[in-house]
Amino acid sequence: MLTLLTASTPVFDWQGFLKVLGLALVFGCGVVVVLSTGIALYAQSTDHHGGKKALSLSGAGLCLLIVISAVAFGLYELLNK
Repeated sequence: MLTLLTASTPVFDWQGFLKVLGLALVFGCGVVVVLSTGIALYAQSTDHHGGKKALSLSGAGLCLLIVISAVAFGLYELLNK
């Protein structure tokens, strides 16, 4: 009986599950943080003038591009399976 149990393959792949769970948490939270930073930079751009306004707007634009590219990459990976 012991030989039968040790020779069987596991039903659930815990290593793969934990890898997917960790990546989902890291990238899911990362996209939210980047989007929040972009919104905060855009809100600060209304208070500044000149160079600081341009820096805030360019930072907000960069954050928006990062979020859009992350969503596009996720859709690309989802549709090419």
